[in-house]
Amino acid sequence: MDKQIFYGIVFYSVCYVLLSLIFGIIIEYFFPKFHKTKKSILILLEIILQTITIILAIYIIEIITTNIKGVVNLKMSNYGGSHIIGLVFIATQSNYIKKLKKLEHRIIQSI
Repeated sequence: MDKQIFYGIVFYSVCYVLLSLIFGIIIEYFFPKFHKTKKSILILLEIILQTITIILAIYIIEIITTNIKGVVNLKMSNYGGSHIIGLVFIATQSNYIKKLKKLEHRIIQSI
């Protein structure tokens, strides 16, 4: 493996983890906490809004990492940082996951 490719992978990994961690924590902090007694429609609305916010955050992270690549002059394509973003967001979005599970449970019970 070429050293530049190795350093690029390490550099991108660090960038993606740090940016995803920052954005994930901010999103988790600003959205309402999970409450079991909240109405399903409100949970659904929160899930939709948080999903849109997560997608926008991923878009911004991709723009930032692409611009960083140009600044540091790495001659490689983005190698799949969305996998890293997904893993970090799953770890930082605990209330989002609880809301999804609760809504899923309610839907299954109503069937």
